[in-house]
Amino acid sequence: LPLGVAALGGGEGGGGGNPANPTSSSTHLNVTCRPPLPLCKRLSGNWTGWSGHPERPNSKTVWRICRFEFEQDFGPMATITGSGTSLWRGENVEFSITGTLNTKTGEIQMTKMHRGKFTSSVLYNAMLNAGRQEINGTYSRGTIFLQKTTERSDSSVASSGEAAPAPRFQPSEARSSSSPSHLSSPRPSRRRRRRAAAA
Repeated sequence: LPLGVAALGGGEGGGGGNPANPTSSSTHLNVTCRPPLPLCKRLSGNWTGWSGHPERPNSKTVWRICRFEFEQDFGPMATITGSGTSLWRGENVEFSITGTLNTKTGEIQMTKMHRGKFTSSVLYNAMLNAGRQEINGTYSRGTIFLQKTTERSDSSVASSGEAAPAPRFQPSEARSSSSPSHLSSPRPSRRRRRRAAAA
């Protein structure tokens, strides 16, 4: 056989090829493409980041060991629930999260309820970047930046007891919202004004 035809044979066995059709082959690849996970499942998990005024590093609150769950609701709306611990002025503050996500527009409204020593609540208006799994937004005292993390990085933070470093926030990434930037609540007493400053 001509050298070119022999080279198009069935590989090491020498058979199975078709000289009349050089594109045919006895080798078949079985490739299984898994469908992408729904958005809410991709977003559910561990998140970290910070909130505060970009020009006041000392007032920054570090969000650490945070677990968020996103669940599809009616239409494009999804609910957000979660809990975690934030580091504010050297104190670990536990909190719970409730909110909503518009899966079409990426708009998020999220309320953070502090527990234990601090009892204030904060409302955040933010936008979701689903591709980068980031949340950028604003609230009455500044801005917020959160990013989804891996289970491994979150467990290392918990074992070390140190706050996870959060990427720098770019103010241009935040989008303002016409919604109120804080919850309507009674004015705290003098003794509790310091508690209400935590974010």
